[in-house]
Amino acid sequence: MVTQFRFAADAPVPGQRGKPPKPRQWRFDFAWPEYRLAVEIEGLVVRRIGGQLIVTGRHASVKGFKDDCEKYAAAALLGWTVLRFEQSQVKSGYAINMTQRVLYARGWKGPQ
Repeated sequence: MVTQFRFAADAPVPGQRGKPPKPRQWRFDFAWPEYRLAVEIEGLVVRRIGGQLIVTGRHASVKGFKDDCEKYAAAALLGWTVLRFEQSQVKSGYAINMTQRVLYARGWKGPQ
């Protein structure tokens, strides 16, 4: 497993006019490049203020959400599968279980 795997997508777009945009640089929280599998842990900060639940954090902002959409689309363009989990799924073991199931389906032999 590789952590903090970085990638860039700069594949040409058919029919694109003009100069292509400068490739963006992204990273995954966890990645298995040989299986083109990445895991992202989505973090939201939830607070109760005056009896109301307020969600903050990078993933809760419009810009953060938009940037994530671009990142996941670029990863798909390069053939990556990105599994997205939130904190309670990590704590319960669901995220690890699902990640291992996908890795086994792609030929992973388990921890060496």
